[in-house]
Amino acid sequence: MVCVLPPNGAFAFDVFPANAQNAGAQCSSTQDGVAVGWVAVRFSTPTTLDAVFSASVAQLAAGLEPEAWPGQVSAADLQSPQGLVHYRIQRLQAPVGGEMQFLRVAVAERDGWYLQQIVSAPIASAQEAETAAGEIWRQGLARFSAPNVSDAAAAG
Repeated sequence: MVCVLPPNGAFAFDVFPANAQNAGAQCSSTQDGVAVGWVAVRFSTPTTLDAVFSASVAQLAAGLEPEAWPGQVSAADLQSPQGLVHYRIQRLQAPVGGEMQFLRVAVAERDGWYLQQIVSAPIASAQEAETAAGEIWRQGLARFSAPNVSDAAAAG
């Protein structure tokens, strides 16, 4: 599970209950008004990256009037995806509770597991939030993409 805990901020970590429909875990943190959530989930019914991504964006934007965020994509997200699993990223802005917010959702898939990053920040700190989110997404994606011990044993 990829979870970055802030040095000074609130955080939570939860494993889905054993009787949950889907296996997984989630963690979230808040620091300086920026909320970051990570979810790793294995759905009980087969699905696709595009379906999970579309549902994630729809859920994030539900009840809002989102529009494309016009800011600069993080340098980390502009790097070559070589060696990484496939992923999708959407950046939006929308009024939330009367205040304009930056919203980012990123989703990747590997061997039936889906990794999701969700970021929400005040629009005034959107560029900083996007830069930080891109860097940590890239790090998390590299770990998520790396072969694990069971993969190496199966190949060997």
